[in-house]
Amino acid sequence: MNRTVAGAKPRKTSKRALVGFGVMALVLAGCGSSDDGATAQAEGPSNRDPQASELETFRVANYRQNGAVPQLAAEREGITEEYGISFEPQWIESSAAGMAALVGSEVDATFSSYTGVIDAARQGIGVRIVAELFREVPNSLTLETLPDSGIEDLADLEGKRVGVVALNTSHDQRINYAMLKEGLDPETVEYVELPFGEMGSSLERGVIDAAVVTGTSLRNVRETLSSRTVLDFGAGIFEEFPSGGWIMRSDFVDENPNAVAAFQCTMIKAQSLVMGNQELYDSVMQEELGFDQEALAITPMLNHPTELDADGIQIVADMMRELGAIDEEFDVESLVVPLPDNC
Repeated sequence: MNRTVAGAKPRKTSKRALVGFGVMALVLAGCGSSDDGATAQAEGPSNRDPQASELETFRVANYRQNGAVPQLAAEREGITEEYGISFEPQWIESSAAGMAALVGSEVDATFSSYTGVIDAARQGIGVRIVAELFREVPNSLTLETLPDSGIEDLADLEGKRVGVVALNTSHDQRINYAMLKEGLDPETVEYVELPFGEMGSSLERGVIDAAVVTGTSLRNVRETLSSRTVLDFGAGIFEEFPSGGWIMRSDFVDENPNAVAAFQCTMIKAQSLVMGNQELYDSVMQEELGFDQEALAITPMLNHPTELDADGIQIVADMMRELGAIDEEFDVESLVVPLPDNC
């Protein structure tokens, strides 16, 4: 059933084999791995001083989307300077790419969906969650289809091709979970890996039948293709879903306790600042991320937590267990580095 199309990487999602990170684990098998894996409690080093960072510049991987607003606002508003650090952004097309860069020591911190973090940890790759980045809100990330596709709801996805930015991540697994909750068979869906920027043209050319889109890509498919929403990733059962957070390597966390604390304090302050300032959000979106008025109008501010809630993130692991994506229970708290109390 799988077919190779120019510019696309189609594959059906297996309930048992998590392909993307399986390949990464083989390639990067000696880089940043940890014998403790996810079984040891991920406690942050004691007596950490966020004002004495061992690192001045953090190489930071993230999507060039609305989730990057706190990171950019931290630089603009002088929060990074307060802790003696700076951010060097490296833009990625998928959280899997960010995780590969992290494990390969190409970046110091990356955004990743929690599904990818859990999968990596279960394979013995040493990773830690140092801060939440965002929780979903309605109409930020959606599954879109063409008006004449014949797809009216999730039941119509059976046997169809769906574009996602990476395989076996939060996007395809949430589609699978939503279908499972409606008594449908997610195994019948074929997922095709595509960058956000290629989703619209792939829909138009019939490469895919539906696409996961956000930001300018969402605006483009709605305006130029009159797309229809099949699933909202921030509504219904996914309201305030913990989408992803800031991830670091375990060895980096252990070797640079003050730097990690400085990063955590910076992000928590930046996220708190952004959440209370729509004007700042709009300014960063337009001036730093290049969103025009039309794209900004349909791209809502995400929910940026100012706490690191392991219990909240746990629902991702529980979802993966229910889907069969992991074959045993997983304790997310084992990956969490507690936030400093001296920011």
